Amino acid sequence: MQKVLKKYQQKYADKPKSKAYRSIKKKHLSLINRHLAKGLRSKTPKNLKQAAITTAYRYIEGFATEAEKIPMETKIAKIYSGIGQHSKAVEIYLTLKERTQGKQQFKFINLALASQRILAKWPTKACLLYTSPSPRDGLLSRMPSSA
Repeated sequence: MQKVLKKYQQKYADKPKSKAYRSIKKKHLSLINRHLAKGLRSKTPKNLKQAAITTAYRYIEGFATEAEKIPMETKIAKIYSGIGQHSKAVEIYLTLKERTQGKQQFKFINLALASQRILAKWPTKACLLYTSPSPRDGLLSRMPSSA
């Protein structure tokens, strides 16, 4: 199905405002989004997740507008994360951070950190080491000098 849509999309590429082109592009985009949604499901086999990534990248490289790229690449990174390829997820999230602004940048930094945490085997919660004063600390005066 994607090959057929791609063929017709290329055929009408010189007429991007035509009704036929817009219709084909809409169907193609819908197909890609269905593949990505299936790739995000936890029960989907790894090979189908990889196929969803490949299919989405083909669309991004050939037909996607800038507005379509960021949501698609976000889904791709989430799929990579879901199949344990966190280094690729981190790479995509950091690239997305550079292409966005404001709250979206913060979102992508947090997603990159989540995948990096898994790669580096960091604990989920950082704990601060608190040490109470030891008896030896009593030897040193903590009171300000009254001279």
